[in-house]
Amino acid sequence: MERMRAVHELSQYTGIVKLQAGVTICEALKYCESRGYVPPLDSCRKEAQVGGALALNATGKSSLKYGSLHGNVIGLRTVLANGQVMDTLDAHRKDNTGYDLKQILIGSEGTLGIITDAAILCYATPKAKSLCLLSAGSFEDVKAISIKVLDYGNR
Repeated sequence: MERMRAVHELSQYTGIVKLQAGVTICEALKYCESRGYVPPLDSCRKEAQVGGALALNATGKSSLKYGSLHGNVIGLRTVLANGQVMDTLDAHRKDNTGYDLKQILIGSEGTLGIITDAAILCYATPKAKSLCLLSAGSFEDVKAISIKVLDYGNR
């Protein structure tokens, strides 16, 4: 995967980035952020690759804000176990042509096929970021506060 590190394109109209599985998450973040977008990927390791994150369904803390990879991956190109190439890379966000096979590949840990390329929905870079430190008396209070904060962010 180390030689599969190309970022094909980032559409300014749809916010969809198409890249190869060997692109590191840090490279994807830098590429997208330089164009005003944020991909729904997060990693604490600089060598973590996009293909690995998809194979493990590993989004990290970004899933709290942007949702799971199942909802943000628009298409995949995958080499299946029998050698066939399954290509849904040019799929549209709304596709009702049959089974959504990419959903079973995300999180399959490479047992069903090897992901070689992905099309991932990105989001506009936030204009501001905020940090809030709260103190709570119990875990129930933490849950109640979290629900209010997340609900406020969805407005």
